[in-house]
Amino acid sequence: MTTYIIDILNQLNNDSYRLGEEVVGDRWESGKTVKHEAMVEVQKLSDESLLPALIKEFKADPKSSNAHNILFLISSIVSNSLNNSGMDFMYDLLVNKKNSSFLSHCLGFYSSRAQLPTEYSIKPFIELFKNRSKWIRIASYEAVANSLHDERESILLSRLAILVEPYEIERLLSFLSRFCGAMSLAEVEKHAKSKSARVRAAAKMCIASMNVRNGETIESQRNKMPPCVHLIIQDKRL
Repeated sequence: MTTYIIDILNQLNNDSYRLGEEVVGDRWESGKTVKHEAMVEVQKLSDESLLPALIKEFKADPKSSNAHNILFLISSIVSNSLNNSGMDFMYDLLVNKKNSSFLSHCLGFYSSRAQLPTEYSIKPFIELFKNRSKWIRIASYEAVANSLHDERESILLSRLAILVEPYEIERLLSFLSRFCGAMSLAEVEKHAKSKSARVRAAAKMCIASMNVRNGETIESQRNKMPPCVHLIIQDKRL
């Protein structure tokens, strides 16, 4: 590995305060640590030349104490550069599902940092809809919602139609609200009458989002919503 990689990995493992930072009272502030500064730096990395050594190191010992930090480096570079070999690596790691924490990292990558291209099958994400972990299931919904696949809406609607757990329904509705269209209306409207206040709010937000995308003003939708949904519409900056 290069000197830079070794140095940044050491920094990512360093929870001590940076030079010049001081402890205030009894409160420990992660934002003052060497690790935090390194994490901010890594999130901006786009140097593709670092990928071969990083991927080789990860594959050589995926159980090492540095494996998660190496994966963090890889995913950051890939999301900022869209490097083809790096995209292949992230996808293969998710498909293999050999380590639940690596799986969580990959899902986070596809749900917030990179959109799944159409040349990669969306099937592995759909299979995760049945994972025992609620958090893995929810992350897989968001990854599908963030993908470039045209069928993402119909896939999520099919899942929404059979869900019963309120929090899971709420989260899936929030993901749908980012892009859904007329085909979602009937299913979403059912949840606008839910016994759960949070599910009702999420469903109304989804409908309001659809209306705004169809040309209605944010203000017209905000006036129809309870206060909690006003804030959601505002936060989404539709």
